[in-house]
Amino acid sequence: LAIDVFADDIDTVRTAATQIRRLLSSSKKSPPLTAVIHTGVVPRLVQLMAYEDDQMRIETAWTLTNLASGTAEQTQAVVNAGSVPVFVALLGDKNPSVAEQSMWALGNIAGDRPQLRILTMEHGILSPLLYLLEGAYNQYMACFEYPDEDGSVHIPKQVINMMRTCTWTLSNLCRGKNPTAELEALRPALPLLSKLIRVDDHATIADACWACSFISDLPNGVQTVIDYFFAPRLVELLSCNVPDIVSPTLRAIGNIVAGTDEQTQCIINLSGLPPLLALLGHEKPHIRKESCWAISNITAGTADQVTYVIDANLVPALIRCMDDSEERVCKEASWAVANAAHSGKDTTIHYLVEQGAIEKLCNVLRLKTDPKTLCVMLLGLKKILSAGRRLPFVDGQNQFAIKVQECGGVETILELKDHDNSKVYDGCVKVLEYIVIDDSYTNDIAPVQSDQNGYVFDGNQYNSNFDF
Repeated sequence: LAIDVFADDIDTVRTAATQIRRLLSSSKKSPPLTAVIHTGVVPRLVQLMAYEDDQMRIETAWTLTNLASGTAEQTQAVVNAGSVPVFVALLGDKNPSVAEQSMWALGNIAGDRPQLRILTMEHGILSPLLYLLEGAYNQYMACFEYPDEDGSVHIPKQVINMMRTCTWTLSNLCRGKNPTAELEALRPALPLLSKLIRVDDHATIADACWACSFISDLPNGVQTVIDYFFAPRLVELLSCNVPDIVSPTLRAIGNIVAGTDEQTQCIINLSGLPPLLALLGHEKPHIRKESCWAISNITAGTADQVTYVIDANLVPALIRCMDDSEERVCKEASWAVANAAHSGKDTTIHYLVEQGAIEKLCNVLRLKTDPKTLCVMLLGLKKILSAGRRLPFVDGQNQFAIKVQECGGVETILELKDHDNSKVYDGCVKVLEYIVIDDSYTNDIAPVQSDQNGYVFDGNQYNSNFDF
C-alpha cells in the first residue's frame, strides 16, 4: 500500500489511500498508526491533499486525522510533514466534507498540547473556523424556523456534524496551560460561543461548556464569561441531568465563584445554589467532588455568602459528603465546611457545630491526607474554638473544646503534631492552645513559629498560601 501511494497512476494512489484509511479506521482497539508512519507515507499524504479530487482529499485528510489522534509522537509526525497550513487552507474547500475532515484533524492537533495549539492559531485557524461554525449554526437554527409540513424539524447530518466538529475544535483552542491560550485572540469567538451553549444538541453544548470553562480559567477570563452572559445559561445547565454537560458546567461555575466576591455573588444571585445542592447527591463521584469544590470557593468568600450557603440548606449535604467513600469527595466537602467556619459569623459557626462539623473535621485529620488539607482543617477547628471562647464555659471549659475531646480529636491532633510539615505542626499547636487539657499534653509543645511565607495560625493570613 505504501508503494502504491507513490504511484503515478491517480486511481492506484486513490485506492491505496482509501485502503490505508480503512485499515486505520477498522482497527479501533490498536490501529497500526506507528507502522503507517514508519512507511514514510505521511509527507506524501499531505501532498495528496492538494489534488483536485474530492475523494482523494477526503481519504488523505481522514487518514491524517486518524494518525493525529494517536500519541504525541504520532501527532508530531503529522505536523512535521507540513500538514497544518494545508489543513487550514482546506477549511475553505468547496466540498463541506473535506472542510469538516480538515477541521477534525486540526482539532486533534490543537488538542494534543499547548505548543501545537499555538501553531494552529499562528497559521490562522480561528477565522475560517468561525466562518464555518457560524454557517453551520445559522443553518441549524433555520431548520427550526422552517419546519417540515408536519411540524417536525429535520436537521441535515452534515450541518449537525459540522457544528459539533467546529465547536469541539474551538474548545481545544481554548484549553491547555504552560502556556495558556490568549484571551484576546479568542475574543472573536465569544459571541458565537454564547449562542452555542443555548442550542438543543448535547454534544455541541458540552464542548461549548468546556470552552467556557477553559476561558474562565484564563487571566480575566471570569469577568469575560460574565460580560458575555454565559453565567445564566451555565446555572440553567447545572440541572440538565446530562453528566457530559454538567461536568464542564460545574468547572466553569467553580472558576467563576473562585473569583472576586462580586463575581461569586453573580452566581448566587442567579440562584446557582439550589442546583449545587442537588448535585451533591449525584451518582457520579466526580460530579459530587466538583460540586463540593465549587461550594468551597463560595464558602471562602464573605460571611454573607456563607449565610447564603446555609440558607440554601447545603451544609447538611456537605456534612454527609465528608463521609463519602470517595476520598476526593470527602476532601472537597471538608474544605467547604472548614472555609465556612473560617469565613462565617459566630452564628454560622454555632450552626456548623450543631450539624456535626467538629467531629467530621477531626475525622478528616485522622485520614492524614495532604498537608494543605490538614492545615485547612486545623484552621477551621481553630476558628470554631475561637468562637467557643465567646460562649459561656462549661465546668471551666470551652464548650466546643469539649466536643473536640469527646470525639477523640485531641489525641488525633497530638499525633499530627509529629508531622514533618512545619505548617501542620504549627496548626496543631495553635488548636491545642484553645483546648483546656491536662498540662502533660502541652509540656513538649514549642512556641509557634511563622514560616518564611508568613503562614501563621493567628491573624488574617488564612488564604495566603492556598487556592480556595
